[in-house]
Amino acid sequence: MNPVDWPPAGRRRRLGAWLLDVVLFAGTLGFGWLAWTWHCWASGETPGKRLLGVCVVDSWTNRPADRSRMALRALAYQGLAVLLGLATFGLGWLYCIGAVLGAGRRTLYDEWSHTMVLARTH
Repeated sequence: MNPVDWPPAGRRRRLGAWLLDVVLFAGTLGFGWLAWTWHCWASGETPGKRLLGVCVVDSWTNRPADRSRMALRALAYQGLAVLLGLATFGLGWLYCIGAVLGAGRRTLYDEWSHTMVLARTH
């Protein structure tokens, strides 16, 4: 099935994948998680996303994001969103929360990196 046919990942699934990544990072002292993440990034996932059936898709190509897009999204854009949240005393995070609640469920860093987080349907 083409990723473009998948629905946007729900808030609970996205949050669950993030929490699972945090637990896996702590459980492997970061080393195992980093190696697994590098492997997963090739198919637009993190370990938590893979386990919960969530995929980051490039909105330009409608294909799973590649490693470079995943790295840019995670390291640059998510970091910038955190800084924006801190600089605005949390108001920047309200935008991210509001965006995830919307129909497309895209955060600020999803918009910046031209990605969408979708739920696998197979």
